[in-house]
Amino acid sequence: MKKISLLLIFILMLSLTSCAKVKTTSDSKEFCEYIYDISRGEIKRGAVIDLRDLETDYALGHILGSLSYNFKNQSEEHFITWITGLKSTDTQILLIDYGQNEHVVIMEYLKKAGFKKVLAYTLGYDTLKETNEFKQMVEVKTGTDDCGC
Repeated sequence: MKKISLLLIFILMLSLTSCAKVKTTSDSKEFCEYIYDISRGEIKRGAVIDLRDLETDYALGHILGSLSYNFKNQSEEHFITWITGLKSTDTQILLIDYGQNEHVVIMEYLKKAGFKKVLAYTLGYDTLKETNEFKQMVEVKTGTDDCGC
């Protein structure tokens, strides 16, 4: 009986950890396919969060519909309040930054807030926008009218 109980607990733990998909990628094709699926409505609850500076980098060019969040000088509490006010924890989140690992901090905040589907592109927006996948699948916008801030 103890063996069966332990086995059931082990299986439950495995199933809970397999539900969380918080990861990073440098695969531009994979990342752009997720962006494309969100833009077409294939992923019903999805959001792209751009971690670059709103007034300079984001305004000069960003993924259409992406949310802008410049996390510099912001607290964990501020970010969690902001994102949970906008999106439910079952939303699939895509993170893009400068390519300087800014996403690492935000991924931790998202995990603490209960988000289980998070994918961060590790090479940054400037590298991503130069790929063929980006040019073929992603719509770009300038300005800050759609920043979600």
